[in-house]
Amino acid sequence: MPSPIGDSESLQIFDPLPPIKAIADNPEIWPGVLFWAKGKGEAFVPAAHAEELFIQLSREFDHGVEALSAVMDKYNSTLDGVRSNQILHLSDLHFGTDEAQHHEAYFETWLGHILPAMDRVVITGDVFDSTREVDFWAFDRFYRALSNACPKDPILVPGNHDQRVYGLKFGKLGEDTRFLSRIAFHPGVLADDDLRCVFLLFNSSEGQDFARGEVSIDQRRRVATQLLTEYKRSPQIAEYSRIALVHHHPIPYSPQEARPIQKGLKGLFMGNEKYIEMRDSEEFLKWCAKRDVPLILHGHKHLPRHRLEGIFENGRFLREITAVGCGASLGKGTGRLAYNVVKWHPEAERWSAKFFSGPIDGSEFSEDFVTLYRGTLENRPG
Repeated sequence: MPSPIGDSESLQIFDPLPPIKAIADNPEIWPGVLFWAKGKGEAFVPAAHAEELFIQLSREFDHGVEALSAVMDKYNSTLDGVRSNQILHLSDLHFGTDEAQHHEAYFETWLGHILPAMDRVVITGDVFDSTREVDFWAFDRFYRALSNACPKDPILVPGNHDQRVYGLKFGKLGEDTRFLSRIAFHPGVLADDDLRCVFLLFNSSEGQDFARGEVSIDQRRRVATQLLTEYKRSPQIAEYSRIALVHHHPIPYSPQEARPIQKGLKGLFMGNEKYIEMRDSEEFLKWCAKRDVPLILHGHKHLPRHRLEGIFENGRFLREITAVGCGASLGKGTGRLAYNVVKWHPEAERWSAKFFSGPIDGSEFSEDFVTLYRGTLENRPG
C-alpha cells in the first residue's frame, strides 16, 4: 500500500486512524504491508520484509497483544536511521486582522513543538492582510521567530494581499508592490542540497484585476532560464525533486468537488471563481508538466485541498501533477487554524501530504486527511 495502477497511484484517506498515519510517515518504504495491534502500536514494513515480520509475530500470537507490540516496536527501532524529508506548509496568515492578532501566540507556540521535526518551512502567500506598515511588521516578527527556530529561513512566495490594497486592484488602482522587496521575494529557483529538492518560486499576482492571478509567459521563461543556469553551475540538481510554490490555486474549484478536507467547513464559496481565479492556469500546469514538476503547493482560497490531475497537450499525456492547498493558517474567515506537512523520499517520487487543523480555542489539532502518492521518475525531461 499503495500499489501502482498503471504508472502511479494517489490514495486519499479522510480522518485517518493512527495505524494509517504510519504509511504517510514512511514514504521511503512504499510499497509495503501494515501490521497493527489495536491500541498497541503498528509497523509499516516493506513488502519484501513482510513475511519475515509476520513469522516473528505469529510466534507471539499466544502471548497476547503486549508481546505483539514488543515485536513491532523492535522492528520500528531498526528504521530510526531511515528518514524522509518533511516540509511544513503554511499559507494565508493575514497579519493585520483580528484573527492573526488573537491566534498568533498559540499557533507559534504549537509550531515550536513540531518544527524540530521539519526540514523546511514554506509559506504560500497572503502573509499580511493589506499593504500597511503595521501589517508588515506583525508578519516580520513572526517570520523572524520561525527563522530563529529553524536551521534555514522559511521560503516565501507572495499573494495578492501582499501587493494589493486589501488584496484587490483594478488596473493600477490598488496596486502596491512596496513590500515585495522587504519580504525578500524574487521569482526564481531555490535549490536545497540537503533535501535534494529544487523549489520553483512564482508570483501569481503580477497581473490581472480584483483578486485574480496569473503566472505570465515572461515569468515562466525567467524561471526556466534560471533553472537551466543552475543546472550548468551544479549539474547534480537536475536529479533533484521539484516543487512549485505559488499563491493562487492552479486547478479551479467547482461546486461538484468532494467534501472539504478541513473539519467544520461546508464547501463555502467552492464554485465562486470569477474574481479570484488563476487565469491561464492550464498553461502554467503544462509548463510544470514539461519541467517535470510533480507537486505544486498553493494557498489563496483558505480551503485545504488535494487534487491530482493528468496534464495533456494536444491529446498527448505529459504527466500527473498534484496540487496541495493549505487553509488559512491563522484562521482568517474559517474559525480553524491550519497547516500541512509534506513528506517525501528524495530517491524516488514517493510522497505524502498530511492536512492538520485545530479550533481557535486551542483545544486540539487533528489530522483531517492524508494523501499518498507513488509515481515514477522515468523519462524526466531536461
